[in-house]
Amino acid sequence: MAGKWAKLLKGNPKYEPAPFSSMSDAHDKSFVEKVGEYKSEYAPMTQAQLQQEFHEVNEAWEEYDAHMKVCNARLEALGQLLIALYDAQGVTSVKTDQGETLYQSVEPSVTILDKEALYAYVDADPELQYFWGIHPQTLATFVKGLIEAGLDSQIPECLKIWTKTSIRSRKATS
Repeated sequence: MAGKWAKLLKGNPKYEPAPFSSMSDAHDKSFVEKVGEYKSEYAPMTQAQLQQEFHEVNEAWEEYDAHMKVCNARLEALGQLLIALYDAQGVTSVKTDQGETLYQSVEPSVTILDKEALYAYVDADPELQYFWGIHPQTLATFVKGLIEAGLDSQIPECLKIWTKTSIRSRKATS
């Protein structure tokens, strides 16, 4: 079954396949090199072998993804407990027995309370027109910029700003 974008593949010169070389500009060069190494390794394989390898790697990815979700939940639980302990002790960072520094990191988070008011706010400022078609993270970056510049009063009332405190780790330098 063809996907909803399959029509883009059917000979329309307006939609050309992206050359891998141009994608390398957006990716870490080591990733592109690693892809090249794997292509060389896989090139001699038959179609059946390639399909089997794809299946195995995809299965490994699904296991990894499930494991990452568990790790994220565990790190969040540990972080919340450490924040409570650090707050009780009046500290924001601690050097561990393993030589790393665990520290509290606070970042703002944005929730839109009133979409219509936000639309009006953006429409009223020509410099914010770039928001249309931009991901929600752009709004968060905009708000962070206002906060960093000490312009909190310019944050529109239609937004709710949350703070997210988490524990981060800085490895010991040798």
